[in-house]
Amino acid sequence: MQEWITAVIVVVAFFAVGKRYLPKAWKRALGGSIAEAARRRGWNGIADRFASAGQAGGCGDEGDGCGGCNGCGTAKPAKPAKEFSIAVADIRRTSLR
Repeated sequence: MQEWITAVIVVVAFFAVGKRYLPKAWKRALGGSIAEAARRRGWNGIADRFASAGQAGGCGDEGDGCGGCNGCGTAKPAKPAKEFSIAVADIRRTSLR
């Protein structure tokens, strides 16, 4: 029983790392092949999930996951860095130490 639990943990960890670190093109190709294999076995729900996850919405079809349009980023603009200031007196105080 312990071996089965360990095997399940290893498989889940493998897929979690793959989901996070594989390039988009590999994820898309892997998702397409998993979806195809699931459809052959009659698992349409799993096939639909992997087929929709493998598609890049609105991106180019060049195979690398990016069409060069720069439209895949976040919809919100990035927050500007916080501005801060240091008084001259503070600089003099620290330089005298």
